[in-house]
Amino acid sequence: MRLARRLRRRRASDETLFEVKAGERLFRGIDLRQLLCYCALNFSAKSYEINSICLINPRSGTYFTDDLEHLCHQTAGTGAANVLGEIMNYISEPFGGIPADSPSWQ
Repeated sequence: MRLARRLRRRRASDETLFEVKAGERLFRGIDLRQLLCYCALNFSAKSYEINSICLINPRSGTYFTDDLEHLCHQTAGTGAANVLGEIMNYISEPFGGIPADSPSWQ
């Protein structure tokens, strides 16, 4: 219940993307990268207005929340539009990965 009260005080809105992690571990950088990929996909599709992100772990009663623009400036030194656009460019590029019939693929 304390977690819910803290989040209500934060005034989470319809413009916040939430990700729930229910494992035993602390939040990691990969969790932020996952949220940034979700934000990039949304940025490309122009489906929702996302201005902040929030990671929640209800088991441990912890959360991390930040403004998307602030997070991008702190991590990449540039605004959210640039970061999300670069992510979309990267994940949209064709690459010469492992062929589907390769033993490594299975």
